[in-house]
Amino acid sequence: MYTSANQTDDDLEETFAADDEHECGNSVCAAAYPQPQNAEDGVISINDHQNPWSFFPSTVVAILLTETAEKFSYYGFRAILVLYLTKQLNFTESTAISLFAYMTSFATLMPLFGAVISDGYLGKYMTILIFSSIYAVGIGILTGAAYASDVTFTFIGLFLICVGTGGIKPCVSPFGADQLNNVSRNDGANEQLVQKYFSYYYLGVNVGALASFLLMPSIRARFGFSAAFFSSASFMIFALVVFVSKKSEYVMIKPGDTNHLSVDADGMQRQGTKLTNVMRIYIRMVKIELISRILCNRGGIYYRTNVNAGETDRVGDEDRDTTTQNGFHGMSQQEVTDAKEVLRVLPVLAAFPAFWMLYDQLGSVWTLQANNMNLHGIQPEQLGVLNPLLILVFIPLFDQHIYPWCQRRGWSIEPLRRMACGMLLIAISFFMSGLLEAAVEKGDSQANAVEAAGNNGDGYRIDIWWQVPQIIVISTAEILVSVTGLEFVYANSPHSMKSVIMAMYSLTFCIGDLFGGLLYSCLANVSRDVLLHICGLLMLVNLVVFKRFVESWWNKGASIAEQDKAKGRNINEDTEIELPPLS
Repeated sequence: MYTSANQTDDDLEETFAADDEHECGNSVCAAAYPQPQNAEDGVISINDHQNPWSFFPSTVVAILLTETAEKFSYYGFRAILVLYLTKQLNFTESTAISLFAYMTSFATLMPLFGAVISDGYLGKYMTILIFSSIYAVGIGILTGAAYASDVTFTFIGLFLICVGTGGIKPCVSPFGADQLNNVSRNDGANEQLVQKYFSYYYLGVNVGALASFLLMPSIRARFGFSAAFFSSASFMIFALVVFVSKKSEYVMIKPGDTNHLSVDADGMQRQGTKLTNVMRIYIRMVKIELISRILCNRGGIYYRTNVNAGETDRVGDEDRDTTTQNGFHGMSQQEVTDAKEVLRVLPVLAAFPAFWMLYDQLGSVWTLQANNMNLHGIQPEQLGVLNPLLILVFIPLFDQHIYPWCQRRGWSIEPLRRMACGMLLIAISFFMSGLLEAAVEKGDSQANAVEAAGNNGDGYRIDIWWQVPQIIVISTAEILVSVTGLEFVYANSPHSMKSVIMAMYSLTFCIGDLFGGLLYSCLANVSRDVLLHICGLLMLVNLVVFKRFVESWWNKGASIAEQDKAKGRNINEDTEIELPPLS
């Protein structure tokens, strides 16, 4: 659950930091981040400590605690939101599902704006501080709205929460990585330290999420929705206090600071392309293409941009500078070429929104399904804890056992093939859920009739444990699609554009949740079991389209080295290979 939407946003943060600041060898990194070299200068050496937590400066520990508390707050209120909308505000289930999807879509859109504000204007610290404050105010308003059952203030609170959580997502993880500039980088220590930091960061995200799934439903059941939201608000305020407490000790990098540059694969320092510049390049490319077509039709001279190769073909009798002729003023040719290279990955990304449209129903549709089942003393939201638990188990299981087992038998486990398998699995999980939903509705109807006669109808309801198989299947699909998809887009994007491509990857969450909201809004009168089968069919259609995109991606200019990198194999560039169809 936390490797993608929202985790996918957390993966975006992790990759952004690792790429922009720390993916380099020790000698290069030392050149990019000049540091004092002895303990007398106040440098922390990780070799001086044995306790893993002592590897980190106190500022990093504060950021890890902040992230853990924030994730408890976010996933805690989200776990009970659908039930709050249906039980206390009396929305219909279809409306509640749509509102949940729209809220998630908006929350996953905001990181794009947070990244622009942080990189171009305020810096990471001020961006986190301002948007965390907005977040805390929003969840405070939601707490009061729940106490008064006020719909208007509920929406105001949700709006502010989405703005706040989205604004801080692209900043927290890289800000923690900034603090590691105070740690010495000798004998490979920097690489190990960064890996350890992200491991603890990911652990904090999952600890916060797991704790919220276990505690928030119990608080809601015993004390009500307002008390549960208040608990969520308390953790957010705690996160804000911990974060601010280390203000005087933080390493703060100003926007556009050229003393902290990313390092290319060839060891050259250069500043990563900002998202705003990339969008300017794409807008200019559209204008150039339109103008070129008009001039071509009129028999004039024009320049046609070759997106795949990142070159410009001249048609006419005058040779001119590429960036000047194309109108990319103020941007280097390398930036323009890198921005064009990203476009090759977009057709593959286009297949992801359908996956997220289905996946996020785990926290809405499947929760409402559990609400009509025999719960055996647990709360309907609490079974959702299985997903993050399974992810924590499945990641090492797949990496250390299942993938090597497949390779030993000569089975292809290239990223694109894994993603296709994951899409098939999530479709299967929704067919399973549709069949279960039909049985749940039948059992719930019988139980309601028995209870109307004054008897206990729980025996007629389907046991909640029947949801476990579909949760296992969708969790497996998440490993194959979310983790692998992040790996693929990262490996196939230019070094300076990795944060941008991760932002585009995050945007697929927003589009997918938006589609989910529209689906349940437009088909509100269709029975839920039919809707779940429709979702499964849509994913199968999406899989067919994805296969065509994949074949197109291999056929349109992927170099041997890129194919090798995407497949995770080590071969020489002059080796001839034949790419089998994805079937």
